[in-house]
Amino acid sequence: MSGSGGDITVSGFVTAPLMGRGSRSMQVFFVNGRFIKSQLLTAALEEAYRNQLLKGKFPGCVLRLTMPADRLDVNVHPAKTVVKFVNDKEAFNAVYYTVLDA
Repeated sequence: MSGSGGDITVSGFVTAPLMGRGSRSMQVFFVNGRFIKSQLLTAALEEAYRNQLLKGKFPGCVLRLTMPADRLDVNVHPAKTVVKFVNDKEAFNAVYYTVLDA
């Protein structure tokens, strides 16, 4: 699957709703080639699956976001795995609508 929103392009794979997992450990995000952990992107993914998963189950994914480097800050965490988006809503919507369309 792939899609875009504003300056952000999203591509990757998501699990079918019936393949919900017991934890979020199967959710992997990359931004501009960098592995990240993002509560914002996790929330967008899970919102796209709303009312499709059983209670207590979580979708799995491998999603790659590509965006201009000046649209995010990687210096939020010493390990550089946490990023801050300049426009949170744009990042949320790009992931949400791409996953929803898939």
